[in-house]
Amino acid sequence: MHSSNRTRQRRVADEVKRILTRIESKSSHRPRKRRVHKLITTTRQEDRLESTFDVEDNNSELSDVQDQSIRTEHGEQFLAELLNWSLKFNVPHTWLSSLLRNVRDNLLPNAPIDARTLLKTPRTNRVVQKCGGEYIYFGISSQALQQLSVRSLVVPTIGLRVGIDGIPVSKSSKLNAWPIIGMFDEVQEPFLIPLFSGYLKPTDSNEFLEDFVNECRILEHCGLETDQGIVNFRISKIIADAPARSMIKFIKQHNSYFSCERCVVKGTWDKKRVFTLKVMPIKEPMQIF
Repeated sequence: MHSSNRTRQRRVADEVKRILTRIESKSSHRPRKRRVHKLITTTRQEDRLESTFDVEDNNSELSDVQDQSIRTEHGEQFLAELLNWSLKFNVPHTWLSSLLRNVRDNLLPNAPIDARTLLKTPRTNRVVQKCGGEYIYFGISSQALQQLSVRSLVVPTIGLRVGIDGIPVSKSSKLNAWPIIGMFDEVQEPFLIPLFSGYLKPTDSNEFLEDFVNECRILEHCGLETDQGIVNFRISKIIADAPARSMIKFIKQHNSYFSCERCVVKGTWDKKRVFTLKVMPIKEPMQIF
């Protein structure tokens, strides 16, 4: 465990050195403006020297402003590189905050000292009372843009895998969490779309899925707007176990008499289980709905 942490710390240090070296190399190849000393010719020698001195002072002030502008531009570029790197390798906030303090002390006086400032973490959460519990919606578009930009991916279509399931928060409490987890086929990194927390399941599956369904409809119709253009969107698969399917479809539980999603036969209770003893035809569309 200790060797793994040391290895990760060494990789963090090497990556920061690589970013600094790349930015310094870009800075060294950047063309700079030359100073031009203009001599103002007058009839008296004293006036000529005084005019030359004034022009040199003005050029010196202009050069200082240009140097400050270049340093600011390189500082912003470095912070942007650092932001993308921290998101790409999932750097812990404590490590990133420690690195930012060193950057501020030795490199950029205006750099933030906390990871939350660099990552622009929201100060408040958009938690609402919904479906008999607390609910927060994170969205799909913002996280898709972030994941595509960090990895510099250019794809015509992105497919979203959706997983829905309920999990207990702890053994000592009846509090449950019902997240909808998404993962793009092209990125393979899971993320939260909405999250529900309560002592019971969401009381209304339509209300629970409302924000998710509305955004999916907009993305499927309009696409995802990126810097490279419009990217098509589709849902590739939805993954849910039997309790989650019964909740989102608003149908009987998997242990009920009419629990089969594909036929109309009534099950038989035997030894604390429900069995389907007959082979029945598949439900017609009107029977399903």
